[in-house]
Amino acid sequence: MAMRPESYVGITGFETGAQVGAVRAALPADRLLMVGCGMRGHPVNWAPDKWPNRCPSPPRLPEIFLPYRNVLNILHFTPLADCNLYDHMLMAHEVAGPHFHGFQLNTPWPDIEALRLYRIRFSKMVITITLQPDALKAIAWNPEKIAERLEWYCGIANYVIIDSSAGYGQDLDVDFTRRCYEQIAIRLPNVGFIAAGGLCADNVEEKLSGLARDFPLSTDAEGKLRTFPDDHLYVAEAIRYATTTDALLRKCEAHRNPQPVN
Repeated sequence: MAMRPESYVGITGFETGAQVGAVRAALPADRLLMVGCGMRGHPVNWAPDKWPNRCPSPPRLPEIFLPYRNVLNILHFTPLADCNLYDHMLMAHEVAGPHFHGFQLNTPWPDIEALRLYRIRFSKMVITITLQPDALKAIAWNPEKIAERLEWYCGIANYVIIDSSAGYGQDLDVDFTRRCYEQIAIRLPNVGFIAAGGLCADNVEEKLSGLARDFPLSTDAEGKLRTFPDDHLYVAEAIRYATTTDALLRKCEAHRNPQPVN
């Protein structure tokens, strides 16, 4: 029987292990927390990014990706356009430390052979395919064609994230996301769904309640959990988002899987 991976509440842009610990402690023990850090460009020859607080230098990653219980430590990797993706994934894997769990690949339609080789070598690592505007534009924002293209990654990808915001805090397009999920659900029975796009505690129920009632949903929030203008993770808002989202997902999980009445 086809099984989708466990749903999680996700936050991208952690800067310290203490921040992770604070959010993890605020959530119920049985809720998986995705701990996201960015990496843009070369995995080893690091240079400050336009968002340096969201993309820690490689030596800092093992200080953030810690062995907390029920966390998924994911590197949100935007590789160089002309790189050997497999080689750069290996380098990123090495610097991310011993408690690293996998990649979200923020590049349009990443090289399948590179991912296949990585999957062979690291069978338990998580691979998430990211559909940001550049990837969506390549196939005319057509949900059916998106699902058809994703079939290329069957057996390789664990999750797919539809993220038209790309970290800028722009609102989730609920209708478009739903149409994509409907097509993906038909073709890829083992892939998890991640929703993203301007999520925060104040809008997560409005944006996600319909989707979460119908699909086993994970979430990822970033842009609206930052301080302005210094762009640090606002831990209190991150906790509020995480606990609000967990409550919503539990309610919707109960709706999808009602327990028999004795």
